[in-house]
Amino acid sequence: MKTLKWLALGIVLTLFCSQGAMAVPMFARMYSYNCTMCHDPGYGQLNKFGYNFRAAGYRIPADIGKDMNGGKFDMTNYIAARYSAGGSLKTTSNANGAPTPDNASFTLGGASIFLGGGISKNFFSYSELGLGNGTNIFSGTAPNLNNAKIGFVTGSENQFFTVRIGKFGADGFGGSDRGPVGNSTISSAIKPTGTGLELGYTYQDTRITLGFFDGIQNPQVTGLVTSNSKAVTSSSVQGPTADSNNSKDIQLFVNQFIGDDGLAVNAVYYNGFNASVGATAAAGGTGDAVGQEYFNTAIFISSPIVKKLGIKVGAEMGATNIGIFPTTGIVGPTNGGFFGELDYAMDDLTPLVFRYDYTTTDFNTLYTDTQKFTLGALLPFVEQVYMNPTFALTMNNAGLVNGADAYNNIYTFTDSLAVFF
Repeated sequence: MKTLKWLALGIVLTLFCSQGAMAVPMFARMYSYNCTMCHDPGYGQLNKFGYNFRAAGYRIPADIGKDMNGGKFDMTNYIAARYSAGGSLKTTSNANGAPTPDNASFTLGGASIFLGGGISKNFFSYSELGLGNGTNIFSGTAPNLNNAKIGFVTGSENQFFTVRIGKFGADGFGGSDRGPVGNSTISSAIKPTGTGLELGYTYQDTRITLGFFDGIQNPQVTGLVTSNSKAVTSSSVQGPTADSNNSKDIQLFVNQFIGDDGLAVNAVYYNGFNASVGATAAAGGTGDAVGQEYFNTAIFISSPIVKKLGIKVGAEMGATNIGIFPTTGIVGPTNGGFFGELDYAMDDLTPLVFRYDYTTTDFNTLYTDTQKFTLGALLPFVEQVYMNPTFALTMNNAGLVNGADAYNNIYTFTDSLAVFF
């Protein structure tokens, strides 16, 4: 009966809430930990302990099969809230001298309520209820349900299996997961957030997951700022572009830790169908129909260099109409890119990040590349109140201008404030 009670609680939390991705204090309360136990440096980036904690269903792997909190229920260990607000400034310099209006915006705020964690001996849930769209205090369509999951874990500390089902995002580590700032531009197509089923297996320092998703649905987020330079609120985090094609997508993810200091190598293969992915039509051709196949592969390495200084690198390659289930039509251009990132922990809670991204829509065609330089930090006022100032220079190749390779430069400064309860 006790197991049924915990399971019913998890189902209720999952049905009424949706997943959040940033650090939340309820897990720290459950185990009487500091936030840096799982996030070091900063709140956005998981360390090895935090990655294994998430993989084991929001519990220490040694607690798999044990009653949570000694069988005692405390609601404060399963609920947290976040309020966020922010603003941005953007100016563009075009290579051809064409004038572009500057842009400035301010997001007054949005809120989210998190519920979830390890429930019973083997079940877990993690969800978020979004309130408001950030245009004013809690205004807009609310509540917002986008992602919600419930799962089951069984095994031992060094070898366990997980199953999760619902609407959720694929979990990575280091460069393949969300970081404090500079979320990878190249990993967007292989970081789905959709309805699906995922099977996971962990053996010591190796974890393998196989996910089945109902289409690529990915919100672009950079720290606490979205790709359109707005502060992350409940709606911007939970409003991804849906895949109108109903074919099922698959993702294989492998993570290998090497030692205990955070060195990790992980690889991703994603194969699916996406209505928003189009192939270039040949001369006189009509191109591919909506809903063509798309594949993407990537490899990421995360490693400390010296104490408080770490590096992340990654590379990606993908194409349309090539994959496990090829369809008729024109093969799309090979696209992808690479990135490098340096993370410096100024103290236990303040990471400073510098990142370089290079992406191209076609490796075989000139003037299709974009370069991006990002400098940002997470600055805490206290442990659960912090800002995320970020400066980015995005350089879009504009082709030949006056006989030379030229770029349109977009300068963007954003800052967000987040308060967790």
